Amino acid sequence: MEDISKCLITGLPIKSYKKCEEKNHGHNPFLQYKVDINSKEYFFGFCLNCLNETIKFIEANKKLLFALLLNGKEIPKEEDSQSIFEKHTYLLHKQDLEKFIKNNSVLTSPSDKLDNLFLSLSSLPKYEGEKVSINNDINKEEFYLKYYFKNKEELVFYINTLNTSKLLEFEFINDTPVAFKVTYDGLLKSISMQEEGIYGNRCFVAMSFDSDDEFIFNEVIEPVCEMYNFKAIRVDRLHPGTEQTINDLIIAELKKAKFIIADFTKNKSGVYFEAGYALGKSKQVIYTCSKEHFQNLHFDVNHFPVLIYETKEQLKEMLKNKIEAYIL
Repeated sequence: MEDISKCLITGLPIKSYKKCEEKNHGHNPFLQYKVDINSKEYFFGFCLNCLNETIKFIEANKKLLFALLLNGKEIPKEEDSQSIFEKHTYLLHKQDLEKFIKNNSVLTSPSDKLDNLFLSLSSLPKYEGEKVSINNDINKEEFYLKYYFKNKEELVFYINTLNTSKLLEFEFINDTPVAFKVTYDGLLKSISMQEEGIYGNRCFVAMSFDSDDEFIFNEVIEPVCEMYNFKAIRVDRLHPGTEQTINDLIIAELKKAKFIIADFTKNKSGVYFEAGYALGKSKQVIYTCSKEHFQNLHFDVNHFPVLIYETKEQLKEMLKNKIEAYIL
């Protein structure tokens, strides 16, 4: 293969390049380069022995891979620290990129795409009523891929929908959007969306409320959630309205939650219901259980990726890793 000048995944110009066609320091022949994506520096390394297979996968999934990187998603590959590579080099094979796609939620439904575009654009003004120009970005591949659109035409279709809804007010030149303002209704909608649901910061916690299990919430789940600016919600610590039953409160809070942590220690039946309801609503559920009680977990749940822990320190680290990989 001849030397390359552009990133295999993004097509962006590379900043540095290294190629070794002979086995070196225990490594197979490789190529490595640096590329800047959204002002973040990446070092990608590829094994030359399996490069053709990797390139075929990249070509088939190029726009999706680029979109995930533009959104700051982390590639699930341990960084290589050996001296022949730059620090923080991701040594990529086909299986690493397959896992990268599998581990990240991709917006596919029209409503999710529209909501994501609206929230992203409405966050750009520095003050209420500011006119924001997108004239320099609208024709860039990075601009529409970041919002999971296939091309500029698809982006403009959704922009026209937002303009018709009067949440954003666009300015057009020859049918091309060049600037916008967030309307008053759009401002209220943006605030509401950021407070609740998948765009909010609420984590519903389903677990045993027995006194000897309080440490799971107080010393692990709540502090970890706060670390990532999420609010951990337990229904037993809320005060339902005068006409609201506990069941109504549970359903309402599940609907508001961005994601759910379901701890099956002691196999409380309520945890099964709340986790199942959340899953049915396409919410992300993180399953946890103490090792002592995992053997009693119902077979409908035990095939899910359950975080099995023996100590609170173990649970804390596993929760942090899970949130970073699947929620952020």
